[in-house]
Amino acid sequence: AFHLFFWPVLSTMVVIVFRHALLGFKFTTIGIALRWLYVNHVEYGAVISTFFPFVWIAYKLSKNKKKWIRRSLWLCLLFFLVAIYLSYARSAILAIVFAAIVGLAIHKRWAHIVMPVFYSCIISLLACLVYNDNYLQLTPEFDHTAMHSNYITHIEATIKGKDMSAMERVYRWVAAVRMSADRPLTGYGPHGFVHYYKPYTLNVFKTYVSKNEEGSTTHNYFLYMLTEQGWPAMLLYALLIMVVFVQAQRIYHRFTDGFYKYCTLGLAMAFAAFFINNFFSEFVETHKVGAMFYIILALLVILNKKSKEEANGNIAK
Repeated sequence: AFHLFFWPVLSTMVVIVFRHALLGFKFTTIGIALRWLYVNHVEYGAVISTFFPFVWIAYKLSKNKKKWIRRSLWLCLLFFLVAIYLSYARSAILAIVFAAIVGLAIHKRWAHIVMPVFYSCIISLLACLVYNDNYLQLTPEFDHTAMHSNYITHIEATIKGKDMSAMERVYRWVAAVRMSADRPLTGYGPHGFVHYYKPYTLNVFKTYVSKNEEGSTTHNYFLYMLTEQGWPAMLLYALLIMVVFVQAQRIYHRFTDGFYKYCTLGLAMAFAAFFINNFFSEFVETHKVGAMFYIILALLVILNKKSKEEANGNIAK
């Protein structure tokens, strides 16, 4: 199963990095380099950052393999890290950091506090922004909000609130929250956000791309669920993330077989990377990244059953 994913993903990465090299590895040319293979650089970054933990696990499991196999996997790890950076997707970089945090938390039996802490931080941030309408201080200067030709400048602009894509997200997030007040329990139905959000927007957050001719949505999966299916769906999704990490921790520590422990850890870390990528997009709805979401869940269910069988077998012995 690893090989079925690894070689196609690696092949597309080699092609994209080669094309990108010919274009000077410029921030503005990554879209051209990945043409015909991925929709955009965000999807590309999501795929390779979500798959990265599996490559790391393969390397960890190669201790008893031939040296050339282990060295090849080490080179692949480095190549993945370089490719993730060169995807110029901010969420992809955050994804591998969060994956490492979750991996450590599961090993240390801290997984049950990861998501409560994450949710507490998000809720606290939202409370601060809502209090006295502080979120209005994020209002961008329309004439100074634009796309950038340099990745470092792009990051700096994001922090300063002058990046077009970041401010467009705020524009839609505000609209999504205001929409939920009218239909909190049912939402607006599949793809409903695109058709209904414009009257709920605030013009002060408007950017150059607010016409939204491509029909993209909220750029946050929690708000996507909130606007399309209401509070129940959003809360169920939030609960699912917590359950997956807690169950992965139980499965990991239930196993005595090192191979299955590593498999469980890799799946949990990949799910963590997916979660961060999905936090800023709607990747459950895409076939390249969404498929990995469901496969990870299915494999964790299988490993859960196998770990119980192993535990029962050890008790019987």
